[in-house]
Amino acid sequence: MTIILVAVGVVVVALFLLVTFTLAPTLIPNPNPIPVKPSQPQPYPSLNPNQGSALTTRISSRIYARRRESKAQENTQMAARASSYSFGSEQQPATVVVASSLPRRSDGGGKQFAAFVSHAKADASMEARYLQTELEKRTRRRVFLDSDDLRDLSQLTAHVLDSDAIIIVQSANVLSRPYCLLELYTAITQGVPVVGVTLASGSAAHSYSFEESARFLTHLDSLLEQNHPGASQLLTQNGVDMEHCAYVLSCTLPKIISTKLEPGASQNILQATLDDIAATMRNASLPTLPPKEEWLRSRNAAAFTGPTLAITLTESLTVTLTLTESLTLTLSLDPTPGAEAVPMGMPVA
Repeated sequence: MTIILVAVGVVVVALFLLVTFTLAPTLIPNPNPIPVKPSQPQPYPSLNPNQGSALTTRISSRIYARRRESKAQENTQMAARASSYSFGSEQQPATVVVASSLPRRSDGGGKQFAAFVSHAKADASMEARYLQTELEKRTRRRVFLDSDDLRDLSQLTAHVLDSDAIIIVQSANVLSRPYCLLELYTAITQGVPVVGVTLASGSAAHSYSFEESARFLTHLDSLLEQNHPGASQLLTQNGVDMEHCAYVLSCTLPKIISTKLEPGASQNILQATLDDIAATMRNASLPTLPPKEEWLRSRNAAAFTGPTLAITLTESLTVTLTLTESLTLTLSLDPTPGAEAVPMGMPVA
């Protein structure tokens, strides 16, 4: 019991001493206080010129980075508003891809554009823009559209050659546009594959006729200037021989299997169609051209009936002149009324 009381006493004394030495300075005033100088603001550490320049550079870089980030967000918002229009009947959120963020060069071929979209603006400007936007999402590369990228017409053929493929939006008037013909001629002669996309909807006046287009291309050197005066002159000024242009285009475009694009289709059908177009771009190739002499013989042998002039010399004699594709005048003589005409070929010198 004595031991416990001694221990308790020791603890009490220890606590008393601890409290005394802890609180004594605050409770007992100091007879000789030491004056305390007011605190002064500490100056910034001195920087040598090189350190100041580095600090300024870091601050400027951060400000520039913030401005660039703000501009990128603004471009993304603008692109989102522009892409809110949907061709499909089922509206779905679109994945926005800003063209400026896409790589300018491919890893393999080294070309700037994944594709070049050739189109007649009056017929298919909206469809061309839709193709550009959707194909950029799929290829993660830029797709050339003259409304965005063309600043100088003299660079048109250079952009064609800087593309992995050329897409022709097949509408009624695309083959009557000299710049579209120049783009296609440049692509084919320089080995750039052609991908056809035909529009499935629209008025009959804007629809693409494969049969009529094949005939038009076969006789492009004569029909283009006849139907669209001045168009041949533009091609000739760019170094295009019209007969050779007819040979190249007529032996290539009709052999290309086109993909039909229906802007009014459902979203699922549209997405599948665009996937097919992207796959065609990756695997596209040009058909082999036949010898030009063979093509010329085939063209001259084809029956292309031109204007017919009937001249009645007398009551019993009628002469009919028919100009054919082979530049041959055919005379049909009818010496007696009711008799069968006898044609005679006369090659024109």
